[in-house]
Amino acid sequence: MDTYRTNLRNLLEHTLRNNLITVLFQPVIHLGRQRVTGFEASIRGQEGTMLHPMAALLDTAEQFGRLADLEILAAHQILQRFVELDLSGLIFVVLRSSASALTRTRIGDLQYRVQQQGIETHRVVISLAGHLPRDEIEPFREAGFKVALDDVCRHQSSLRILAETCPDFIRINRLVAEGSLTSPGAKRYLASLVEIAKITESQLVCKGMETAEQYALLRNMGVGFGQGDYFAPLKAVPETQIDPQRFSERTRRIPRNDSPSIGKLIRDMVTVEATTPVREVERLFHENPDLISIAIVRDGVYPLGMVLRTDLLNILVQRYGRELFARKSIETFIKRPSLIFDENTPQEEVSRTLTHSVEHYIDEFILTRQGQVAGRGLLLDLLRSITDMQVARARYANPLTLLPGNVIIQQKLDEFIAAEEPFTVAYCDLDNFKPYNDVYGYHKGDEIIRLMGRLLLETCETGENFVGHIGGDDFIVLFKTSDWLTRCEHLFQKIREIVPNHYSEEDRTRGSIVARDRFGQTRVFPLVSLSIGGILIDRQYELVDMERISELATRAKKTAKETTGNSIHVIPCCLDHSHALPS
Repeated sequence: MDTYRTNLRNLLEHTLRNNLITVLFQPVIHLGRQRVTGFEASIRGQEGTMLHPMAALLDTAEQFGRLADLEILAAHQILQRFVELDLSGLIFVVLRSSASALTRTRIGDLQYRVQQQGIETHRVVISLAGHLPRDEIEPFREAGFKVALDDVCRHQSSLRILAETCPDFIRINRLVAEGSLTSPGAKRYLASLVEIAKITESQLVCKGMETAEQYALLRNMGVGFGQGDYFAPLKAVPETQIDPQRFSERTRRIPRNDSPSIGKLIRDMVTVEATTPVREVERLFHENPDLISIAIVRDGVYPLGMVLRTDLLNILVQRYGRELFARKSIETFIKRPSLIFDENTPQEEVSRTLTHSVEHYIDEFILTRQGQVAGRGLLLDLLRSITDMQVARARYANPLTLLPGNVIIQQKLDEFIAAEEPFTVAYCDLDNFKPYNDVYGYHKGDEIIRLMGRLLLETCETGENFVGHIGGDDFIVLFKTSDWLTRCEHLFQKIREIVPNHYSEEDRTRGSIVARDRFGQTRVFPLVSLSIGGILIDRQYELVDMERISELATRAKKTAKETTGNSIHVIPCCLDHSHALPS
């Protein structure tokens, strides 16, 4: 063991002495603007040795008390390589060491190296462990660096530290995104992080994104930045442009419940190549008095941003403005960050983004199709459409639960069928609700109905799935997600836990109530439970319609109700066989 430790220490010292560190970079993507906004640096030890993996290198350095030395050396390498590759945007430098471990002298030396390399200090983001107290974080800020807190989900004290430090970035790992795709609790936790980020004026960054589903969920929930192999892997020479198809996947896979896409409001937009001289763009504005904005593109189709008439003309009318700027390329005049949305983005998501975009010009925004400019959207058009949508929802919503009623249910069912992608219909009906209503009164009965609507939303609604209220104690869920059975089982568990609390202690202890049935006979009824008639629809879409689904769902629900307690009976649509899945 002593020989092994000695060899390991010698290898570490050899690595530090000869600077045998390799730097890799991974793009950090602005999810809203659909472009690279910076890079995270990662280090490796000498290839072919035990210290080649980053974790082994850092762990060994920490074990022998050389972590601060290694991280300062690595930071110098990172900055040098960042400049050599002529990378733009932010550079994320991840440190395990605290400020006290590095010492203010080393932090000052790092600040000097940054300035020596010609990098503005505010472009350097020092990413620190999420549990570090404020006094271990502030010295980096005092040196002019931005600060990110890493993996805040792992530490109980992190939320308090977030409130105290208000970091520039909050970094979460992919497990949060993965969990949010399947667990309502994890999704609520992610939503709370989004709200905390707004309160602390921080930006959320999700690391390790691997799938289109993760990207879609995070973008829809308001996470601003992401990185991972889904966009681009770690490389010695990183990607600086992301395949536009990476961004066009999300809304095809995850539509919002009943919000139309922003593409329905698309208008024509004038575009110019990024290299176009400013004088040519000025001429376009003069020849088109109603033109407010022009999209700036590369390769004729890929949006970089927009230039506004007022911004450009205000600069040109200044003294010597035309002499100084007329021959420059228009790309230099993207002064404000522009909002860019895929045409399939739900209108409500666009509205939420605009609401929080205080640094952006929001009266107009760019719309894309598969990453290419398709046109523009207007804020006034969006506000008008959302107002109409809210009025329609209120008109057709169930007044008790405020869930979409039959008109919207029919529309959503038609959309699911037209998409010709597999989905599951769950027709939900409460058991023993009438005797409960008779014994406890309509007010308590309404509470049970509202409770059921809330539980259905919490356990089944994901953005892909749809929950509607047919009327009375009948509900419907349209599942696009493949985990529908797991969600139904989770719903049953919630019902078993919560519904008994709506009974008297005596009825709860007995597990039943005494009431009259529809024939006036006194009977013992079990507590309220749920029966679900499920229809699997994964083929023969041309044979599927509302009438067929209603017929099969009613049949499946009737069979489910033959089982006492929470139960589900599933029928594959258009097929003759079926199977029961009792709770």
